Amino acid sequence: NGRFDVDVAGVVGRSDIVLARPNEEAGQAMSLGNGRLGVAVWSENGLTAQLNRADTLPDRLSPGQVSVPGLSALTRAKNYSGRVDLYSGEFREQGAGMTATAYVQPLTDALVIEVTGAHPDETQTAELRLWNPRAPLAMVRGRIGLLSQSWIDDQRPGASGRTFGALSAITADGRNVSVAVTDPLTITISFRPFEDGHYRIVVAAPHYDSSQSPLHAVQSVLSSASSQGHQLWWHNFWNRARSEERRVGKECRSR
Repeated sequence: NGRFDVDVAGVVGRSDIVLARPNEEAGQAMSLGNGRLGVAVWSENGLTAQLNRADTLPDRLSPGQVSVPGLSALTRAKNYSGRVDLYSGEFREQGAGMTATAYVQPLTDALVIEVTGAHPDETQTAELRLWNPRAPLAMVRGRIGLLSQSWIDDQRPGASGRTFGALSAITADGRNVSVAVTDPLTITISFRPFEDGHYRIVVAAPHYDSSQSPLHAVQSVLSSASSQGHQLWWHNFWNRARSEERRVGKECRSR
């Protein structure tokens, strides 16, 4: 039709990060995010994910860290491979007949970890934790475990006097889900995969300033963490970028 068409997915995919071995050190972490919630993912203890937000001022304290030790079978496999798929906004790993896909929802501040190929009769666990000298409130409400902490910015010159906070919550889609406060800094969730070997872990880390209850702040985030919405958002993003490039190119040619 007289126009130059571009395989957008193919062009963006040329910049994917491809791993031939697991990124076992924190300095090798792969980055995911949506502009509010940033996540660094690496293969220590199966899978470890560090949560970070830009609005936990003044020190930008982390909402928490997640680990999934059951994924060690995948990351230690001889046929391991990993890829950051920029077009879909995902970090995917596979090995030993298992796959793990991690992504951050663009519109809700949730990290999702989807796993396939797990043994359906083996209990899996995940931990959500903070570290000293942090002093969060740890609690469990049904299938949700939460860590919350708030503070007033009033200790430094030029302090705002405002209340800030950090909040994270974890839940899982699987069988026999159980959540417990392991210690004042740690939430542990245990479950069995579904009979076909898949399960999903969802970690919410929304904006929090103690103006509402921690449970209320995370419930809508956890309930809206669908499995496909992120792909459509990222595909539309890259296609819009291509459309804008075409528009600018036409303007330049017409001058």
